[in-house]
Amino acid sequence: MPKIQTFDSDGKPNGWVLPVWSELEQPVLKPAQVYVTAIAPGTRKGPHLHMKRRGMFSVIAGEVRFQMPIRDGSAQGTHDGFTVRPGDAVVIIPAGCPCALYNYGDTEALVINMPNPAWSKENPDDHPVTNWQDPADWKNL
Repeated sequence: MPKIQTFDSDGKPNGWVLPVWSELEQPVLKPAQVYVTAIAPGTRKGPHLHMKRRGMFSVIAGEVRFQMPIRDGSAQGTHDGFTVRPGDAVVIIPAGCPCALYNYGDTEALVINMPNPAWSKENPDDHPVTNWQDPADWKNL
C-alpha cells in the first residue's frame, strides 16, 4: 500500500499516512500481533526460521534487504533477496521459510512485524537455520 499524502484544512500538504494492513485488502492475512523492530546500521536480524508463524512486514524507516533461500530447487544453499523501502508493498514470509533482514544503511531501519500466530515465551517457534548464505556484498560493509 503506497503512502497517502495528507492535507490540512486549507488544502496544504502536511504529511502522509502509510497504510500497513487492512482487512479490506488482505482479509485472510489477519495479524495476531503487531510490533516494531529496529535494525541497527550495518547489521542483520536473523536468519530466523519459524515453522508455525507467518511473518508480515512493512518497512517504515530506512531500507531493508529481505534475504531467503530460493525455493525452486535449482541450487541448494542459493539465496535471493530484495530491498524494501517505506511505502513498498507488505512482505509476507510464510511459515517454514528462513529469512534474514539486513540494514545496509547508515541509519537505523524500522520494520513493523505482524506475525500470526503471535510470539510468546511459551511457544517461541524458533528453529535453527543451517547452510545460511549472506549476500556476497554483505562482506564488503
